[in-house]
Amino acid sequence: MILTIRRWLTRMVLVACVGLGVGPVGAQAPGIPGQIKELEEAILSHRRAITAGHFRVKKIYDDYTRSRHSEPEITTYYDGLLVREDAKVRDRVTTQCFGEQYYYWYCTGKPTAPGKYALGMTDLSHASRNDEYLHEPLKLMFYCSTYSGAVNFTLDTLIGSPQRKDLVIEPATWEGQKAWKVSFTYTPVEAVVTYWAVPSWGYSIVRMFVPWKSGDGSANEESVQCSVQQTRNGIWFPKTVRYRRLTNGIAALSEDLEIEVVSVNEPIDRRMFGPETMNVPPDTVVTRKPAVLGTDMKWDGKKLVVMSEDEKIRLMFPGPRKSDAGRRIGLLVVSGILAAIGGAVMWWRYIRKPSDAR
Repeated sequence: MILTIRRWLTRMVLVACVGLGVGPVGAQAPGIPGQIKELEEAILSHRRAITAGHFRVKKIYDDYTRSRHSEPEITTYYDGLLVREDAKVRDRVTTQCFGEQYYYWYCTGKPTAPGKYALGMTDLSHASRNDEYLHEPLKLMFYCSTYSGAVNFTLDTLIGSPQRKDLVIEPATWEGQKAWKVSFTYTPVEAVVTYWAVPSWGYSIVRMFVPWKSGDGSANEESVQCSVQQTRNGIWFPKTVRYRRLTNGIAALSEDLEIEVVSVNEPIDRRMFGPETMNVPPDTVVTRKPAVLGTDMKWDGKKLVVMSEDEKIRLMFPGPRKSDAGRRIGLLVVSGILAAIGGAVMWWRYIRKPSDAR
């Protein structure tokens, strides 16, 4: 329950922190659902106008235990449904990528098990975007392990959702800018949600606050707040995102994101969505899903190629490679030994039989 609420809260603020600068919502009496609908249509339409991007993100995540503090540096590329994320922690970079035909996975650095990392390659029909990414560009696609278990989140999970009641809108201000404050009860979890949107900043949602109670009666407060920046082509985008959760007044989770926008709605080199730019060394074995019999593959440094039978044998039996002549001699010796053992066994069985059975 805790992670579920945190996931949709954080995702929806990340969604809403992106937008284009346009004029304010038409003047209507505050507090009527028609005005909320108009406001949220503006929020969603500007989010959907963002189709490509390149970002660098510094993240600090902490659940206030020694085992769950992390500070990865994340680089994200996307163009429509093509998505790639590189997450660097110390000397290790984990790359996940939804390309045109396959989902790729690779990790550099020292492996945790003997041998090299393999290049993972999964047919898109067998790859779940919900399991691997915040895949929509409008969710910024930050790869966060704490979010990866959530499924079926869309732009309409909170903004414009019909699963709400007791909707209220009222004028507000945010850092000197005219804003709208919207609150409602999100019925799937019976949580009261309040958010602040700034029309002059591309209808960016700059804060969301959710108090709720867990099954054991604990009182929780979750908040996400962002500052925004305007890109060179006029698009408003998050600059920082700050998430906090308190349980019974005590800090339980925190996450801070610092975002550098490299480009928005500008062309991305298509090679970024394939293994040729993932720093995969030559002779790296490829694991495929689903497996294709007879087509064991490797990456040769430039392209995917089918491995020869000799390469497969060397992969199964690593070590110094003998010459062809040496291998032939070895095979003859082994064959002779096996034949001698077989003959001895047959002779032993023969002499063990009773004389009348010979």
